[in-house]
Amino acid sequence: MEADRRSPTRMLLNGNQALSLGFLAAGCSFFAGYPITPASDVMEFLAVQLPRVGGVLIQAEDEIASLGMVLGASYTGARAMTATSGPGLSLMVEMLGLASMAEIPCVILDVQRAGPSTGLPTRHEQSDLFLAAVGGHGDSQRLVLAPTSVADCFDQAVNAFNLAERYQVPVLVLSDTVLASRMTDFERPDLAKIPRWERLTARPTDPDFERYQITESGVSPMSLPGTPFGQYVATGLEHNPRGLPRYDAANHAAMSDKRFRKFSKAALDAPEPFRQGDPDSELGLLTWGSTTGAVASALQELELRGVRMEMLAPRMLWPLPDHQIGEFLERKKRVAVVECNRTGQMATLVASRYNHPHGLGRINVYGGAPFRQAELIQKIEEWCQHVR
Repeated sequence: MEADRRSPTRMLLNGNQALSLGFLAAGCSFFAGYPITPASDVMEFLAVQLPRVGGVLIQAEDEIASLGMVLGASYTGARAMTATSGPGLSLMVEMLGLASMAEIPCVILDVQRAGPSTGLPTRHEQSDLFLAAVGGHGDSQRLVLAPTSVADCFDQAVNAFNLAERYQVPVLVLSDTVLASRMTDFERPDLAKIPRWERLTARPTDPDFERYQITESGVSPMSLPGTPFGQYVATGLEHNPRGLPRYDAANHAAMSDKRFRKFSKAALDAPEPFRQGDPDSELGLLTWGSTTGAVASALQELELRGVRMEMLAPRMLWPLPDHQIGEFLERKKRVAVVECNRTGQMATLVASRYNHPHGLGRINVYGGAPFRQAELIQKIEEWCQHVR
C-alpha cells in the first residue's frame, strides 16, 4: 500500500489490500485464519494493522478452527471475519451452517482460485459461486457479495460487515486472483462518511428472554455475554424462541420461516449494481466480479462498431436481488451471462429463478486465465449473430 505520488488524496492498492482496509474501516476487530493462496495477503496485512486499532488476529490450525473462533468472537459482540480460498471454504461449510442456525453474524472472504481440489492455486477462475451460495447441508442461509473492481473491494468489505450485523447472518465476499493482485489507484475514501449498521441488541428485564423471538423481519434482538437475564444457548440444534432444543415439525417450520424472512429483506439492501450501455437496447449482458471490467471494455469497443447493448453486474449474488436482476431481464429480449467458469454457475442460478422467454446465453472461459478483450469481443459478436 502506498500513496499515489501524483495526489495525496489517492491510493495505489491491490484488491487484497483494498479489502483489508475496507474490513478495518467497517470496524473489524477479530480475524482468525489459515494461510492459503491467493488470500494469504489479507491475513498478513491485518496481522500488522489490526493490533494498531485494538484488534486481535489468530493463525488457527486449520480453516474449521478459524471459522469456529470467528463465531465465538462474534457471539461476544466483536465484528469478526476470516479469509480463505476455495479448498478452505469447503472445510468451513459445517460452521457456516452453525452461523446460520445460531444466527451469528460473520464475514468470510473467499479469494477464488481455479479448481476443484487444490486446483491451480495461482490461476484465475470464478468457480466458487455454487459453493458460496448453496453449498451446505439443510436449508442454510447466507449472503454473497462480489466486488467488481479493486476500488469496489473496499466498498463491498464495508457492505459485508454491515449486512452481517444487521441481519445476523454469515456474509461471503467472492474476490479472485485477478482482483487480489491487480494494482489500481483510486480516491481515498472519506472515513467519516462510511455507513455503519449495528446489530440489534437486547437488555432483557426478565429471565424469559427469547433470543430467537419470531419477528416480522426475521431479526431478533441478540444479547451479549454478561448481560443480566440475557443468557442463552447458541446451538446448532433446532430450537424454540428461547434457544432450547425442539424437534417438532411445527417449531422447525416456524423457525425456518423466521430465518428465511431475513433474506427477502436483505435482498432489498443489495448494493447498487454496476451498469453500462444502452438501457433501451434489446440485448443484455449479465456478469459478476472481476469479469465486469473486461465486459465494460468490450462493450465500449462494440459500441464503436454500432452494437447497442447494456450490461449489468450485480454486487449481491445471493439471494438474487429481484429489483435489479429481474428488472433487467424483463427489459431485454436476449441476455447472455459472461463468467469465468465452465459450468455457467451464475447463469444456472439466474435461470433457476427467472423464466426468461428465450433462455440465457452463456459466454464462458475456463482455462485458468481471465477473458482477453479481443476474445471476449469475438464471443459476444458470435452470440449476437446467433440470436438475431
